[in-house]
Amino acid sequence: LWENGLRVLLAAGVEAAAIAAAPRITDWEVRDVDGRTLMHRAFGAEDRLFIPVRAKVYDALVERARSLEVEILTSSTAVAARPEGVLLLDDGSERKADLVVAADGHRSRVRDSLGLTKTYRAKPEGCTRLLVRRDNEDPPTTAVEHWSGHRRILTCPSGPQETYVCLALPTADERGRAVPVDKQSWTESFPHMERLIERIGDSGRWDVLSYVALRSWSSIRSRLRIRIRRLP
Repeated sequence: LWENGLRVLLAAGVEAAAIAAAPRITDWEVRDVDGRTLMHRAFGAEDRLFIPVRAKVYDALVERARSLEVEILTSSTAVAARPEGVLLLDDGSERKADLVVAADGHRSRVRDSLGLTKTYRAKPEGCTRLLVRRDNEDPPTTAVEHWSGHRRILTCPSGPQETYVCLALPTADERGRAVPVDKQSWTESFPHMERLIERIGDSGRWDVLSYVALRSWSSIRSRLRIRIRRLP
């Protein structure tokens, strides 16, 4: 969550609850395989970064919605929308709306149904994302991006007992993208990070990175414009 995302959560009344357990990231570093710092960036008061556990953000949003007496309907998969203000579900039912937010992923079916997507472009790299148990050796407030050849390991403090880990690499690297993570392969690339790699469990999610270009950010129903002229 960068500054723009934090301001959205603030406007929704959930910023404090969403990031309560997450330490603020004060610095970002890029290091080579020998641990030498290649780049360092410090974050300012108006340039904040938090990486909370995703479930904490969901919990904050759900609790806020319930406090406003919002009805939450699970098992209701959205498949399309119409500009006049209608959401279509996979069971064939429709829901009228003043606003439909297409927040169903980068391959958004709702957005595509409105013709808002211009192009998708898969990138030649992807990443495996996961959480590991925090350790005393993990930097408490610094996000560190480690480089070794074409592989990268990003570590970020995420909670009192969690460290977020992102393993990034080209999609052609079959051993590197394996889930469960091939610890031996990654330790060979990052021998100085063996203790962290050993903390990786069998979970993890591999995704190919992609770029999405849009024709527009919204589709608005047409409005009848009436000009009123004063009679003589």
